[in-house]
Amino acid sequence: MPPTTQKTNDGPQFTAVLACFFLSGFAALVYQTAWLRQFSVVFGTSELAVATVLAAYMAGLALGATAAGRLLHRVRRPVLWYGILEAGVALGALLVPLGLRAARLMQDLVIGDQSALVDSGGPAQSAFYLLTTFLVVLVPTTCMGATLPLLTRHVVRRRDHIGPRVGLLYTTNTAGAVVGTLAGAFVFLPQYGLAGTIYVGVAANALVFILAALIATRAPQPVPDPSPAMDGRAAQKETIPDERVRWILPLIALSGSVSFTYEVLWTRLLSHILGGSVYAFAAMLASFLTGITIGGAIASLLARTRQAAAIGFTLCQLGIAALAAWVYAHMDGLPAVFLERMAEPDASPQAVGARMAFTLLLPATVLIGATFPFALRVLARSRTEAGQASARVYAWNTVGAILGALLAGFWLIPSLGFAGTARLAVGVSLALAATASMTLLWPTARWLCIGTCASLLTLVAYQPQSPVHLLRHAPLEPEVGAAGEVLFTAVGHSATVLVIDREEALEIRSNGLPEAAVTPEGLPPYGRNAERFLTALPVLARPEAKTMLVIGFGGGVALENIPPSITDLDVVELEPQVLKANHELSGRRAKDPFDDPRLNVILNDARGALTLTDKRWDIIVSQPSHPWTAG
Repeated sequence: MPPTTQKTNDGPQFTAVLACFFLSGFAALVYQTAWLRQFSVVFGTSELAVATVLAAYMAGLALGATAAGRLLHRVRRPVLWYGILEAGVALGALLVPLGLRAARLMQDLVIGDQSALVDSGGPAQSAFYLLTTFLVVLVPTTCMGATLPLLTRHVVRRRDHIGPRVGLLYTTNTAGAVVGTLAGAFVFLPQYGLAGTIYVGVAANALVFILAALIATRAPQPVPDPSPAMDGRAAQKETIPDERVRWILPLIALSGSVSFTYEVLWTRLLSHILGGSVYAFAAMLASFLTGITIGGAIASLLARTRQAAAIGFTLCQLGIAALAAWVYAHMDGLPAVFLERMAEPDASPQAVGARMAFTLLLPATVLIGATFPFALRVLARSRTEAGQASARVYAWNTVGAILGALLAGFWLIPSLGFAGTARLAVGVSLALAATASMTLLWPTARWLCIGTCASLLTLVAYQPQSPVHLLRHAPLEPEVGAAGEVLFTAVGHSATVLVIDREEALEIRSNGLPEAAVTPEGLPPYGRNAERFLTALPVLARPEAKTMLVIGFGGGVALENIPPSITDLDVVELEPQVLKANHELSGRRAKDPFDDPRLNVILNDARGALTLTDKRWDIIVSQPSHPWTAG
């Protein structure tokens, strides 16, 4: 009689585990939303500070997954340990405010109390931010990262569970993250504040701990793998040799890197429609995560064998390349669509923008979400290896995501611009498809291999252009972009800066938002420039003042009329490209602030700069800016 596979009847328990993991994802994104705000109070909102927080968060996840993968063979009751880790997440989250206070004290001791303002991004400051942030969030994020491998070991009881069940875990956790992102930004932060939002996450973790403990008391023993004879017949269906499946780890790492490059690129571009508030960021992130949730669910149904998973992974990379090119091509037409939909009765800018982002990004993000379950199924050979395989795939993917986010924000977009970054990312996706097919599928899927390699030739014809109409547009503007000739365009670390000739004034725009109107040479002062009084009026109120700090360079209009009684003038500016735009106007403007020998410009977030110095000023001027944008 041929051997048979023992059936399991753990459906209700599996559903309970999914509910727990939904709450885990919910709590994790509630924490991330709150922590980004909490850390900005200590380290500021510069690109360095924000990127450091995200990198430290994801590094903790990768560390937790790696540690779980190495220790998983010793765990006898994985769902109980999962509950204990959730309690660890809650405890660690409660300790984060204390850690931030300690970080603030350490900052003052190590790099604080400097005699002058300092620029952002120095080696000492970068190293300090990364180390302290990582230590502050180490406990909760490491515990978070270890949960997926533990639950994988618990729920995978047969070989044919590997793809479907782990895919559903991944999908459910991401769905919880979507709800946590939206609830954290739109409900908990406005209603309960930062501390109350953290307590909501802690309550969710505590509930998971209780539920996991109850599940552990009723958890069935793992079902053994099929007999050797049956396992051999199943292995014959796995047409990819074991020595070749290791390629999936660098492939999923690079896939994570290019996926985060797309996310950073799309976030920067969609900010011209959604704005730069915490609500806009939450809507954008929720759109991205929703697609990942759907993609994970679809892949969990298709990833039955290594061969099927490898084909799915390869086709996903091809589809991501095509859809990413499609998304970028449609970016420039978004302002017209946005204004058309805003003309509808009861239209809300946030709702219209969120729906547009969701519709535009959904197809590509679905394929991005499918890559993880496919990669896991390629790597996992048997039930006993599923937990360790999930840990390795998760860790490699997360490390790739860290590198992608940092490279995109700090180097790719500022160096290559939006069009160059889009072309490079699409090329990497095509190369991933070709490499995956040749390493995992040759020669069994020969035509797919040939097709993916041939697709690389399309990159020669792919020459995307800068979305000029989108870059001129700002949220809530009643027209499609500002009229006038564009004299200067630069893509910076935190903003896209344009200078537009409006005839009566030279307008400087940051992320589409008007920052200043500079009077051209030979024309009378621009009538709406109230900024030119900002630095003169305080001196009238305090004639004995000798030192002044101006927060935000803008168009330099406020700096054109600094009274001669001021002998020490410091200006803090977040975006270097704003200064470059002003330098480009030196020969066109009526009065150049750079001609003032008193001027000392510091490139930093104002909060970050002020926390590092003991210098004091007689007058501090904060120029009017857009209240819904950070920085």
